[in-house]
Amino acid sequence: MCLKIFLCSTILIGIFGGNLNCKRDKNICIETTFYYWRTTFKLDSIEKDALKKLGSKSLYIRFFDVDLDINGLPFPVSEIGFKQTPEMEIIPVVFIKNKVFDGITPEENLSLSKNIIQKILSIAKNNSIKLKEIQIDCDWTVSSKQQYFAFLENVKAQLETQNVRLSATIRLHQVKYKASTGIPPVNKGVLMAYNIDRLDDPTIKNSIFDKSIIYKYLDKLSTYPLQLEVALPIFSQNIIFRNDKIVGILRKELFFKDVDMNYFDKVGNLLLCKKDTMIAEYSVKVGDMIRIETILNEDLNEIYEYISKNLPNNHFKLILFDLSASNLKLINYENIKE
Repeated sequence: MCLKIFLCSTILIGIFGGNLNCKRDKNICIETTFYYWRTTFKLDSIEKDALKKLGSKSLYIRFFDVDLDINGLPFPVSEIGFKQTPEMEIIPVVFIKNKVFDGITPEENLSLSKNIIQKILSIAKNNSIKLKEIQIDCDWTVSSKQQYFAFLENVKAQLETQNVRLSATIRLHQVKYKASTGIPPVNKGVLMAYNIDRLDDPTIKNSIFDKSIIYKYLDKLSTYPLQLEVALPIFSQNIIFRNDKIVGILRKELFFKDVDMNYFDKVGNLLLCKKDTMIAEYSVKVGDMIRIETILNEDLNEIYEYISKNLPNNHFKLILFDLSASNLKLINYENIKE
């Protein structure tokens, strides 16, 4: 198949409090920064203040995603538009769905890599962005490893001619099972210590962050043979289930503050609807369940401590997901920066 990319233009609050010190024994966090995951780049005063107070020198911005169209051909979606010119180093991030690599031939793989690089460079040039690094985000599997790694090799070879580094996201399961999932051929990785379970599973407690699960995947972290940065979440979300199926995801700040809690029974982090009501744009009906997924300060700090002590490298960036005013309101910048 032809892999020509067609142009297509397109939380409850995470709390990061506590005494978060980037210096931990042999490890030193050299910079704290963010992912920016919206389709329009425009920083407000709260977001600018966060970057300034944390001394962030770079920002990871998702440029676009790559999905398959109705004909099974890769194409870019949700491309970012810039309403401001960034005033710091920008690392473009491209999220690629794993299914893009199903059945891909070497020729198609090379074409895909060239099209993606060309599009990244075009967006950067049009917005006066000088590139030092590009990041690929893909949750590859054992079955897609060979094709995905070949794609990364193609991308890396092209970037080396322009003196641009390549990084890739690394999920927890890819650290624990590195013998089978492999080590991506990139300059460095980013350990994604969140989104640890299936969002659509009504039986789990928290799909974003559960320290008991995270520990199970990081017992071999110290032997991972690639320099790693660290990404942690500062967002929360609320999943609406009906008959064990997702019917809505709420990421708005304190979505239930104006909701009459007499409409719900609260059991742990679950709200069980006992009378039809409206929450934001969603109609919630009797029998629906809302799972409130938040992150405890102490759990986040504990995982940070563990990771920083067990990283294979001596220096790393701490990247927070993601930069938005609603996610920043309860962050203590002094404790993060220390």
